[in-house]
Amino acid sequence: TRGLSFPLGWVQGCEGMMNACTTSSASILNMLPIPSSVSMPKCRQWNVVCQGGLAPVGVVLAARNTDSVNKLVLTSPPSWNDMTTPIPEEELSFNYGFLRNALVEPIAFGLLETKWAIEFFSNLFLFQGKCDQQWLDFACHEIDAKSRPPVQAFNAGFCNHRSFRDELGTLPQPTLILSGTDDVRAVERQEYESTMKYCTLQSMPGKNVLPWESPIETCNAIKDFCY
Repeated sequence: TRGLSFPLGWVQGCEGMMNACTTSSASILNMLPIPSSVSMPKCRQWNVVCQGGLAPVGVVLAARNTDSVNKLVLTSPPSWNDMTTPIPEEELSFNYGFLRNALVEPIAFGLLETKWAIEFFSNLFLFQGKCDQQWLDFACHEIDAKSRPPVQAFNAGFCNHRSFRDELGTLPQPTLILSGTDDVRAVERQEYESTMKYCTLQSMPGKNVLPWESPIETCNAIKDFCY
């Protein structure tokens, strides 16, 4: 329970995808009759966008790939304190053991995976108003036993098994933090702007799932920031 491969394993998965896309693009360019006088970029540039508690994945990905990651956008990330204060190993072990317990898991997830529970949780913690039917349909469609392990690891707190203060304090990439106007944690994100080198805070209608609640505003904010 020492963090397992989180968030590093997920970061490495993203890096694999990025490298595959870059290699594919390079192969196509090599087949084109491009004059030698034309200067081509050394590597493909990426803009990384992370939602909610997956912010550690985006931060580490940007820190490990300063040559290829151009900008970073975090929508409704954890508070600065949560991102810089490790969850104690004992707590991680207890959380994960509880969620993986042979007796608890089928009962707990059997309840949590019901449409009623998803709707209740979404309305209480995620949405400014009530969640819509399409959200519930998508959430319920993704439910199966194979999807439980990453959910268990995430909810146990493995993504925050260590502090990300060093990465946050040294990131060379411009970073945008998006918060919902109904998100009570927005004030706890001000340290991102005051501590990071190039960080901007922006708010928009919503609570904790801005890409779903305010898709047009979120896309426009990302477009304006990145391009």
